[in-house]
Amino acid sequence: DTMFGLAVLGAVVAAGLGANTGVDTGVGADAVYPPGFFVTLNDGHKMPTISLGTCCGSTPTTGLVSWVAAGGVGIDSSIDYNDQAEIGQLLKANKIARESVYITSKVTAGCGKNPSDCGTDPATALASINESLAQFGVDYIDLMLLHRPCQQFSQQCSIAPKLSNCTGPNPIPDPTASNNALWAGMAKAQERGLVKSIGVSNYFSGQLAALQAPVPAVNQAEMSIQGHDDYTLAYCQEHGIVYESYGAMRGCPFTDPTVEAIAASHGVSTAQVCLRWVIQRGAVLASGTGNNATTAAEYAKENLAIFAFNLTATELDQLSHMQI
Repeated sequence: DTMFGLAVLGAVVAAGLGANTGVDTGVGADAVYPPGFFVTLNDGHKMPTISLGTCCGSTPTTGLVSWVAAGGVGIDSSIDYNDQAEIGQLLKANKIARESVYITSKVTAGCGKNPSDCGTDPATALASINESLAQFGVDYIDLMLLHRPCQQFSQQCSIAPKLSNCTGPNPIPDPTASNNALWAGMAKAQERGLVKSIGVSNYFSGQLAALQAPVPAVNQAEMSIQGHDDYTLAYCQEHGIVYESYGAMRGCPFTDPTVEAIAASHGVSTAQVCLRWVIQRGAVLASGTGNNATTAAEYAKENLAIFAFNLTATELDQLSHMQI
């Protein structure tokens, strides 16, 4: 029954989300949330399986309050989304306790906005983390990611061809050294209690293998029914790294007859099928709810109800073979 997930999450809201929910410690989490709502990272901290993504057509002003009201816990942002101060203000204005949400942010490494983002000074990552803390108005961030691996010039420009540093010679002479220097800064921030967990984003298996200790807790990368990197997913699962999907809706074949039939058999939407597929492939996810306040509230409830049904092994296999 799809309504099971909504009923359970509604009870959370009625009870009031706060420090006693145990988002981090897990105290009471298993009793209050549906099975599978949290995953335990390799550092022992718990992370919600689904977060509200605030990038790319899903603004906090439209979706954050309705997300929390529906029972959502995870909020995925980044310093280069330019919405962290807005998120902090919304949390404060709506009296949403810091302990009741799980905040993910990212250091701009590898995004190409400034070659100095991929230098060899660990302090670069620390400075970015401190700036994010100030923007959110909080004293810790639950999960901090390196946004992209630092890469050679030609690779970087293939990702972001219009960015200003895509002219002249390679701006990053030793990407591996840069990645490890930034990673060392992330580890230092974790030691100081500025962040609870650290991870990366958009890393392939070889780039993950080249990182020095500690092993990342999370690798966030694009993953959808129509586009998924099974090799890196398997690498992460073999090495205790939680794989977090973004773009699940961008690669969701909403009108495909097979997806429609699977959705009808479970009494759910095709969007819910696409999100549930990610979960049952062993990943977690961040997904937005759009920019329309009315539909954002409905999408929040719908997204949080994906714990109320399970795809069969046959359905999972069918969906996994729809990559384009």
